[in-house]
Amino acid sequence: LNKMSHSSHMCMSRQLVAEACIRSSRYDDAKLFLSDAVKDLPGNFDAAFALASFHLRMMFDSDADSCENNDALARTLLLKAAKMDTTRSGPFALLGVWYESQNDEARAKGCYQKALAIDPSHPVAGRGLKRILSLDELQPFCERATKQNSPVNGWAWRCLGQKRSWVDGEDSSAVICFQQALRCRDIQGQGSDSHEM
Repeated sequence: LNKMSHSSHMCMSRQLVAEACIRSSRYDDAKLFLSDAVKDLPGNFDAAFALASFHLRMMFDSDADSCENNDALARTLLLKAAKMDTTRSGPFALLGVWYESQNDEARAKGCYQKALAIDPSHPVAGRGLKRILSLDELQPFCERATKQNSPVNGWAWRCLGQKRSWVDGEDSSAVICFQQALRCRDIQGQGSDSHEM
């Protein structure tokens, strides 16, 4: 038990150091720390997901040329993380981002929908579906997300506001939705629909 606790603490410490390395553009060091965390606890979901997320992040980072094969490796590691714990929405949402980046909208849509089935307010999955679906198709997902009291369901309130204003012509109802969206921490302004994680 004590050895397991020590390994778990080392694993978490390596993940924190890796995040600091990423922030200072030391990608090779970050990759090493995250890989070591996975080696320490091979069955640990958090370590596996952190490594998978790192490789996906490097796909979109123009300064990360030193980490090769991030595309295929990101997908493989995200699939492993998704299999490790099918009750966690993160790997499915990021798989959606990966498939969307490969122009595979059908698989991206499926992954985003799976993530939202697990966590209806997941902001990455919600914004991903917003890029793929029309406002009419997105409405049931938004309504389900807004039924939860969540600080990250602003994407859903924003989409409902847009639908009520642009499609339904209900501006007074749309204003209420937009006010709710502004109270959430996932609303970042004009660039919030990009592939940000």
